[in-house]
Amino acid sequence: MVTALLKYLLNCPHYPTIHNNTNLNLLLKKKIFYYYFLFNFKKYLKIKKSIRSR
Repeated sequence: MVTALLKYLLNCPHYPTIHNNTNLNLLLKKKIFYYYFLFNFKKYLKIKKSIRSR
């Protein structure tokens, strides 16, 4: 996630425009949502396994 953000920031022009800020916000939200979803999904799988093993 950090490397993607750094690449994105390096590709952008250095002056902050509204367009770049909105893009960055969208990117952050997508990434955070994706990682949150993955984390929850893994937890869900663990719970499912523990229920099955009982």
